[in-house]
Amino acid sequence: MAGRLGKDVNAFFDCAEPDALKSIALLPQFWAELAWAAANEAVVHLDDLLLRRVRVGLLMPQGGLDDIERIR
Repeated sequence: MAGRLGKDVNAFFDCAEPDALKSIALLPQFWAELAWAAANEAVVHLDDLLLRRVRVGLLMPQGGLDDIERIR
């Protein structure tokens, strides 16, 4: 996490909900990373969040469409 978030890693863990600190499927990303990126990284579009910020859209089957309700 420190490699991905740098100096913000402590703030990330302080703000994250405990349930959101679970891996997304078999990926190394946490659900909390989606919320963090959306709130702190000037994300404008969902595709930017999924493809560039957290890369879940590139790694999950069907780009994450199976979990789109939770992602929203």
